[in-house]
Amino acid sequence: MVLVAPILLVVLFAVFELGHAFDVAHTLAGLAREGANIASRGTALDTVLDVTMQNGASIGLEKEGGAVVSELEVQGGVPRIVSQVASSGYSGHSRLGTTGDPASSLAGLGLVNGRTVYAVEVFYSYEPLTPIGRLVPGMVPGTVYDRAFF
Repeated sequence: MVLVAPILLVVLFAVFELGHAFDVAHTLAGLAREGANIASRGTALDTVLDVTMQNGASIGLEKEGGAVVSELEVQGGVPRIVSQVASSGYSGHSRLGTTGDPASSLAGLGLVNGRTVYAVEVFYSYEPLTPIGRLVPGMVPGTVYDRAFF
């Protein structure tokens, strides 16, 4: 038992840590997808941001992360950010760019010229829950990120 117990504890902690990280990542994917979906239905960007942040309360998104909602217009095959709102107190920034910038990371997606695309990006600063998560750097990323487009 003395030889097996430490190995079982490490495995148990690793499973718990990875399970929690996958839960957070799955929640962020759902938040981004839901936010982009309601934005594409004509909802104001501020309202989309509020709904995304309220729905992320279960994981503490207001304290541990943030969201950025962007409206993009496709011109010449490249989407350009027309307007953008970010959650208050959020120190991060959009990985797509800022208002007026081309979102060149999306250029190869085959977007149709003249179309409007809505993007919701969600960020979360992940803190490990178990000792194994702190001892093994890189087991889970420090910032969990997801985005969705409609």
